[in-house]
Amino acid sequence: MKENFGNLTSESVHFTAVFGQQKTTLSVTVVSKYSSGPRDKWRSCHRPDKHVTIGQCNYHALAIRHIRHLLTTQLAQTLACSLILSRIDYCNAVLHGAPYYSIKTLQRVQNNATRIILQEPRQSHATPLLKMLHWLPVQQRIDYRVGLLTFKVRSTSTPLYEGRSKSSATRP
Repeated sequence: MKENFGNLTSESVHFTAVFGQQKTTLSVTVVSKYSSGPRDKWRSCHRPDKHVTIGQCNYHALAIRHIRHLLTTQLAQTLACSLILSRIDYCNAVLHGAPYYSIKTLQRVQNNATRIILQEPRQSHATPLLKMLHWLPVQQRIDYRVGLLTFKVRSTSTPLYEGRSKSSATRP
């Protein structure tokens, strides 16, 4: 279900979590600034993923590539997680519902980091490499983060304003 709030788009997302014998279904309405329409051309120039993150990640990936022959696989993976994946994951819940082209550049950065860690050639497929490292692709990382935040807000004692902003679509 989609609703429009001016320039914002609201989309309902349903998560089902199973804990032992108990099955919990969470219904969350996520408000995103991405929508299809005449303003997409403007939004493509002002994407949050294009800010400084991509350049910083590529810089660190190149630095790791230069010293990769001196590192163990475990140490290279730790460096990539702390320098590259932390920047990809920072505020990635904002990208929930974003179009494919917004997430594609972040996925390229993650694929590049995967190839560097495992010392694979640049033209090798990244999906099996991601599975070897037990990493989720960027879109699944975003969905996981939104689901995790929703679960934490709904199941723990959080301030009222956090619970209200994550679980309802009412606009003042």
